[in-house]
Order: sequence, then C-alpha cells, then structure tokens
Amino acid sequence: MKDRSAVSTLKGYFYQFDFTILQLLKLEHMTDKIMVEGIEDVDVTSADNKIAIQCKYYEGTEYNHSVISEAVKYLLVDFAERKNNGKNKIKYMLYGYYSTGQDKFPDTLDVPFLKQKFLTHKRKIKDSDRYEIIEEYKLLNLSDTDLEEFLSLLKIDVNAQAFQQQIHDIFDKIVDNFKCTRFEAEHYYYNNALKVIKNIAICQIPSEREISKGEFLECINKKEILFNQWFYLFRTQKAVFKEIRKEYFTCFNVSPYERFFLIDAGKTGFEPIILKDLAYLLIKKWSKCSKRERQSFCPYVYFHNISEEQLAMIKGELFREGVVFADGFPFYMSDFYPDALTVAATFANKIAIKFINDIVMLDEVISKIHKKIEIYQFYIDEIFYNGSDEVKHIKIQIEKPNNIKEIV
Repeated sequence: MKDRSAVSTLKGYFYQFDFTILQLLKLEHMTDKIMVEGIEDVDVTSADNKIAIQCKYYEGTEYNHSVISEAVKYLLVDFAERKNNGKNKIKYMLYGYYSTGQDKFPDTLDVPFLKQKFLTHKRKIKDSDRYEIIEEYKLLNLSDTDLEEFLSLLKIDVNAQAFQQQIHDIFDKIVDNFKCTRFEAEHYYYNNALKVIKNIAICQIPSEREISKGEFLECINKKEILFNQWFYLFRTQKAVFKEIRKEYFTCFNVSPYERFFLIDAGKTGFEPIILKDLAYLLIKKWSKCSKRERQSFCPYVYFHNISEEQLAMIKGELFREGVVFADGFPFYMSDFYPDALTVAATFANKIAIKFINDIVMLDEVISKIHKKIEIYQFYIDEIFYNGSDEVKHIKIQIEKPNNIKEIV
C-alpha cells in the first residue's frame, strides 16, 4: 500500500511537470512565457493576458466540492488583494483529474453556488463544542458584484486529461515543433524537457523559475537519451532499454560501418569483468571478419574514467584469451599511429576489436577514416565527447556500465 501511495504521489508530481511542458508547447509566441510555482503551480504570461493555473492529479479521488474549496479560496484571496491594491487583474484556472464524480460540478458556475459550496464552511470554536459559520467572501469584504467579476476571470475544469493522454499530447506537440520521430520526441526532447522544468522548479528566486517558449525549445533541443528515474518508475527500465535497442541496435544485416562505442566506466568501483564482457559483446554483435565478407569490420571502444593500468589489465586478459585487437601502438615504446589503428579488420589479420586509449586520440582516428562512421556514447553523469555534427552521434545516459548489455 505504501508503495502504491508513493507512486501515486509521484505521478501527481510529474503530472504537474507534464502540464507545464504542454502549456509551454502550446504558447502562441516564442516570447510568451510561464513561471513555475509563481502565484499558482503554473503562471502563463502572453502579450495580452496572464493566467494563474493550479493543476492537480487525483487518480484515486472522487470529485467533491470540498476537494477544491481551499484552492478556490486561495485564488479569491489573490483577486481581493489585487482589487484592494489597484494591481492588474489576472485570470485564474483550476485544472484537475479525478477518478469519478465530475458530474457533480455544475454546467454553469454562479455566485450563489460559489458562495455556498466553496466559500462557506463550519469551523469549531476554540475551547468549545460549538461551531461557527465562516463566509470567506465576507472576511474579504467582497460583494456579489465582486464575486461576479471573480467568476468572469475563473475557469474550473474537473475533466482534465488522463496521465497517459497528456504525455501523448506532449509527444504530438514535440513532433510538430521539431519535425522529429516519435522515438526522438519521447527519448530526446521530452526527457530533456522534464530535466529543464525540474531544474527551474527548485530555484529560490522567482525570476529564475520563469522561461519563455523560445528559451524552452532551445534548452530541450539536445539529442541525448537521459537516464531518467521517471521513465523507469512508470515504464520499467527493461521496457525503455528495449525501445532504445530496437531503435539503434537491432538489424538483420549489419552494415559495414566504423562504429565507435564510448563507454563511461564510472568514477568509482572499477569492474574489469563487466568491461571485458562488454568488449566481448561488442565483438559478437559488431564484428564481421569472415572470408565471405566483402567489407569486413569491427568496433572501436573507448573506456572513460579508467586508468592506463586498468585498461592494460583488460587488454591483457583479452590477449591471453586469444582476442586479437589493435590500439595504434604497433611496437613497445612506440608513438601513437592512427593509421595502425584504422587498418581494416580482415579474416587474415583477425582483428576483432580496436581500442582508443585516450579520448584525445579520437578526432585524429576519425579523420583517417573514409567510411561511414557512427558513434554511440554511454555516459553516466556528463557527456565527455562532443565531436562533429557531420558524424552520427547517439548519446545515451546510463546508471552503470552493466546497463549497456541490455541496450546493445
């Protein structure tokens, strides 16, 4: 029960993030903007108006007027404060998803209903068994005319989109904005959008919680697959890895490209067995050097965040196990020769894998290759190689090197 409750709470939390993302994508102009956790959960500002939106996700809750009465009162307080201090009036919106009970909300919201259902309640008198009736609008010195004006500025929607439908609408908007595939919309842009909204939501200074549509689109326009706990809580890590594998690493006839696998080994806990197993996996899937191959090929691999000694340990074990590899150092104490590394892997030389010893060597090696190149970078905390826009470069964030076995 506790686990279900925690997941439900987290879904509500991310439902607000998704709602914020969708509002940004729906903005008409690039200069229009939103503020996260301003007057309300989301404040939307365009050239001609401002609207404060409270967004709630009650997956297991039946709608009752009491559920939103506090929120209505809070918005009324803001309205009264603006009226009394001569501030510009803004619009308000309550947007909520409920399991059932939406039919209790009236088709037309009038002043008597507002007063009776949302702004009048009982409160126990201190040190007494008696109750008193609290009429919030009277405490705020608001007349029926004032309440009519408040209702003209207020919209209440108790039929908000379901969780998955809202995400699908986000994907549609992203595809439309970036002219990308559905996979890219989900794993690149949406993932980056979540990161952007989560980061600004925790800022203490209000101005830092504000972002325009143009700024937002620029921030999320990054082709990086992020390791996102959000995905793995609600879709399972296995399902996400399966989608990535299907998109990039599943093919019946492997093309003879030069593929570079850049793998972050992590800053702690060097695990030579896992890295060696990854080398064998890459050889198995991305190396073809038989007599029948007209264009033989094998993968390049670079292990990030390991020492020269640790790399030598992995190479030593592979060598003792009969694996033939190249690393650009043709003899003891030699300089690095990229031509010695980019030599074609063939049935005759039996080269099964090629090692990049240092990331600074990568550009030099790539410059020597005249075939199609693909780079797959698996990083843990930060991207460690940017490269050229002219080369296909897939960046995938992982939690640990072992994740790669489930992806490639």
